[in-house]
Amino acid sequence: MRLAIFLLFLPFFVSEIQESAICVEEIESGETAKFFVFEFLLEFKHSIYGGSVMLNCKVADKKIVILSLESDDEASISYYTDRYERIGNRFVAEIDEKLNAIILNDGWRVKIQGSEFETRSPIKISPCMGG
Repeated sequence: MRLAIFLLFLPFFVSEIQESAICVEEIESGETAKFFVFEFLLEFKHSIYGGSVMLNCKVADKKIVILSLESDDEASISYYTDRYERIGNRFVAEIDEKLNAIILNDGWRVKIQGSEFETRSPIKISPCMGG
């Protein structure tokens, strides 16, 4: 019985997984890498205040959704929003902003599926469309 229920709902799970792929494109070369993920993290150092700023993101409805913005430095987060709270030693703002793509400059740290890399040139992160 459980197997029958699983097989009944399998197309919905497969559809969700296919919609949860992001493409990371190096803008200058056009090279693209595809990752099957629901959530990923983006982190950078604030250029004025120097705090570490992190964006918690997910893929939903063919959009990149920024769920929250976090920083270890109050001045760095207050540069972007005045709606944040202190949680432990971090400042956190709930965002829930939907975007078609995110463009990152060099120096950002990207954390996807347990691996991490730093951008060396501008990249574009967007939901992968099609197969």
